[in-house]
Amino acid sequence: MTDSKPVPATRRDSVRVPRFPRPVLTSLIAAAILLSGGVGVVVGSLMQSGLKQEIAEASVPREVIASVELKPYALPQSVGTVAPATTFEYFATQQPAIVTAMAAEPGKVMVSGEMLFSINDQPVFALELDVLPWRDLVVGTTGSDVAALNDALHEAGLRSDPGGSAYDELTVRAVSQMYTNAGSSAPGETPGASLARDAIAAVPRGDFVVVTAVGRGIAVTTGPVVTAQQNIAVVQTIVDPLTVKAIEVGSEAEITRPGSGSLGTGLVTEIGDFAPADPQAQGGSTKSGYPVVIALDSQDVAAAGEQVQVHFSSNEATDLAVPTIAIRQSSGRTWVVLKEGDVYTEVDVTPIWQQGGWTGVTGSEAIQDGASVVVSASVK
Repeated sequence: MTDSKPVPATRRDSVRVPRFPRPVLTSLIAAAILLSGGVGVVVGSLMQSGLKQEIAEASVPREVIASVELKPYALPQSVGTVAPATTFEYFATQQPAIVTAMAAEPGKVMVSGEMLFSINDQPVFALELDVLPWRDLVVGTTGSDVAALNDALHEAGLRSDPGGSAYDELTVRAVSQMYTNAGSSAPGETPGASLARDAIAAVPRGDFVVVTAVGRGIAVTTGPVVTAQQNIAVVQTIVDPLTVKAIEVGSEAEITRPGSGSLGTGLVTEIGDFAPADPQAQGGSTKSGYPVVIALDSQDVAAAGEQVQVHFSSNEATDLAVPTIAIRQSSGRTWVVLKEGDVYTEVDVTPIWQQGGWTGVTGSEAIQDGASVVVSASVK
């Protein structure tokens, strides 16, 4: 067995340290690398700073301005109630009261200026009077009751003009003609120079159909001599402030019954003043608004007390409005902010409708068409 001997290390087997052939160039390259890294840090820092500024600017609300505009508004459908038919009754004002003539037969429409009947051979005339007479009227009498008589005689075609508040020559002629048309002679030395209160039956305006009448020759002690009923159906409803702007006396309205179609078309005969809600009232008065009366040309369209739908011929109105998002509310207060130049003004408003992103408002004369309203921003 041969013993192994250690082999001495040669120069070729020793560790070698690398040397760069150009140390100056190498140093410059290293410095450039370090410098570029520093520039990147600086550029990155600057970019980050700019981004922070943009984010900060974006977080500040930018002012958005809109204009107050006139906007169309679809009118809401109104619900009405059929009112009980108006009834007229005439009771004899003298005793004994014997019916000596009866012109008001059942089914006949009473006409202002015509005789209804005679009591004790004295004609009694139907007259549509705004003021009831409280006395016998004679030539020279003046007052509101005389003015009402002159108006009624004119409307009946018996007087050439409405006249004033005096019982004048034209009144004399009209009264005399009224008696002549009834086949009778006016009492007194000068026909038509006087008209007794008992000769007047003050009837309400409108078409009234006689329902009952006492027969000729009957002595009337109790009960009415004639009963008449209005020959139309009356619908009462309450409308909002915008609807009342779109209608007027004489406007058409279609009345429908839910589930059974149209009941006919009527005309607005009366528009009342604004009234607050009255839960105890009938005829749609359980909400605030303007009471409206609509008359149909038939009494048999619906039962009294029945609820119906009212469709006015004008189904759209126009009103001042602001974008809904411009409305501000807090602690029970509602307002908008108007801007004129650099001046901001808070204006209290009352919203009355909202459609299509717009809200109709009232409450201040400052709300004018074209005024600038702040939609969003931190108000100065």
